[in-house]
Amino acid sequence: AVVSTQSTGQATETDLHGMFDQYGDIEELSILKDTEGSSKGCAFIKYKSAKDCHKAIRTMHHSLTMQGCSSPIVVKWADTDKERVGRRLQKITDGGPVPPNLPFNN
Repeated sequence: AVVSTQSTGQATETDLHGMFDQYGDIEELSILKDTEGSSKGCAFIKYKSAKDCHKAIRTMHHSLTMQGCSSPIVVKWADTDKERVGRRLQKITDGGPVPPNLPFNN
C-alpha cells in the first residue's frame, strides 16, 4: 500500500522516515528528484499494510507546513497508473474527452 506526499520542501528521506515510521512499517520511501538531484517536493512511502497507510493519511494530511513550502503537506493514496495516464491525456486534450480508441479508457 502506497501513499504519496506533496509539499515536502527540502526534507530528506531520513526526515520523512522519522515523520512517517510511527504509523507503521515502511517498506520503501523515495523522494522524486529533478535531473540535478534536487527534491521536487514529492515523495512516495510504501507501507506493509493498507491500515498503516490509512493511519498516515488520517494523521498527517494538512497537519503541518514544511520548511520552504507555502502550503501544508498533502498525504494521500498514490495514484494508479491508469489515473496518472488519464490526467496526462486530459492535459494534452486541454481537458476535453480522451479519444475512445486509446487503451487507457478501459
